[in-house]
Amino acid sequence: MSTNPKVFNFILSLNESRSNKLPFRVYYFNYSEKYFYWIIIHLSFNTFLETVIFIVFESVLAVSIEHACGLFKKIGLHIEKINGNDNEKYNKIALIHCVLEHNRAIEFCDSIKSLYWPCFMFIVTLNKIFISFFFIQIVAHSNNFIVAVKYGAFIGNSIVHLFFNTFFAQRIIDYSAGLTDIVYNSLWYKKPSRIRKSLLLIMIRSKIPCNIAAVKLLNVSLRSACWVRMCQIFIFFWPLMTIFF
Repeated sequence: MSTNPKVFNFILSLNESRSNKLPFRVYYFNYSEKYFYWIIIHLSFNTFLETVIFIVFESVLAVSIEHACGLFKKIGLHIEKINGNDNEKYNKIALIHCVLEHNRAIEFCDSIKSLYWPCFMFIVTLNKIFISFFFIQIVAHSNNFIVAVKYGAFIGNSIVHLFFNTFFAQRIIDYSAGLTDIVYNSLWYKKPSRIRKSLLLIMIRSKIPCNIAAVKLLNVSLRSACWVRMCQIFIFFWPLMTIFF
């Protein structure tokens, strides 16, 4: 949008030149029309660099969570194969392997949680502040369509960004808690009593799903994200409802 005046001057020229506008308010010591394109290049490079950092952060998080989901999925497949062999020793070895892998998957999820909870606390807090601020700006600039659309785009960007984070966090909750259903549907009643007791311990532990927390009181999930968004919308529209109704 900053290059639109130059393009319009080239395509549809006017008797007066259109003023150049930067994408956002910045301060340069030697700002002038002469260095307009250099400033645009500098701002574009900074924006590209910041975007790459966010993509790398999200990619590492996504790969880590998908690996954790794969560990739980593999444990479920091994549990379904227990008692598929008549050899009792082989079944015990398979059960021990499932228990060890389950503990390993839980430790890996705890590592992800301890590594990313400061980042999620920062992201969730900033998203709530930004969305609330952008809603206020849309109301304040309701008479300026272009400015309102810009702030609306910021709101959409923040919501989509938070959705992807909560989506991957929800996957690790579903896969870790879904291990209970896999054990229950694996014909556990046909297995020996020792194996049934061990599978019962796995089911009890799976009732406590692994999660990623922004703070110790807020677990990151699709439900928590929807609850936060509904509270923000209610807080934002409540003064308007009291004014008009």
